[in-house]
Amino acid sequence: GAGETCLTKEDCRSFLEIYNRYNSLSQGSEKSKLETELREAVCNKRERAVCCPRQTKVRFQTTTTTTTTRRSDMSNSESSEKFLPRLGSCGVSTTPASSVVGGEDTRPGDFPFAALVGYEVEKTTASYRGRPGKTYKETKWSCSGTLINRWYVLTAAHCQGKTAATKISKLRLGEWEVAGYGGRKRNRPTNQNGEELPKEQDFDITADDITVHEGFQTVYENSRKNVVNDIALIKLPRPATINNGVQIACLPFITQEFKTYLSIDDVVS
Repeated sequence: GAGETCLTKEDCRSFLEIYNRYNSLSQGSEKSKLETELREAVCNKRERAVCCPRQTKVRFQTTTTTTTTRRSDMSNSESSEKFLPRLGSCGVSTTPASSVVGGEDTRPGDFPFAALVGYEVEKTTASYRGRPGKTYKETKWSCSGTLINRWYVLTAAHCQGKTAATKISKLRLGEWEVAGYGGRKRNRPTNQNGEELPKEQDFDITADDITVHEGFQTVYENSRKNVVNDIALIKLPRPATINNGVQIACLPFITQEFKTYLSIDDVVS
């Protein structure tokens, strides 16, 4: 319609807000209404694009047009490095909620904000009939993290190894099943609707991309060893693509909002 443009759903904030609200609801009239809105918004089924008001375009413009993003609005744009999502548009599983009893396996899409963090290791195949084995590299997933916006993953400071060989150099989003160093899986996972999760997103990480808390250290209190400020940020070399396999977690940066959500009166810091 007038004032609208056809964008991928990841680029349309208004669509994402409705989509995340839809996923947060159980059955009911509101969920049915939102489902109708989502279906009617599709403008290009093959490209998974939706009708989006021009002013809600998320990505920055590379040329001068009538839909440029002002500097003062950067923190409100999902593409901004400073963007932090509000409740309702973050921390949402892409599968229906369920109770976990006895440590059941997760389902594809249960924790779309989880990240794998690791580094490359060099391995050699076994020799055969006197021929030396071949050397190759695999990724050892040694840690995990949480996607907090499209540019940053929160992880533990101790994940940044002490040696050059164990420094973080690889990061993956959208993974569900990992087996061994290389993460070889069976078939591509599908959600409860039988839809395949999108392909995993891999990133090459350098030392310059990692910020470790300046107070990270090992201390001894009453003869007991303790690690303090075990936290770090990893900046991605490109923004993550938000889809059924990758979502953003919520951070409690608005005190009253998460106090209400958790039904608590006091915040212990």
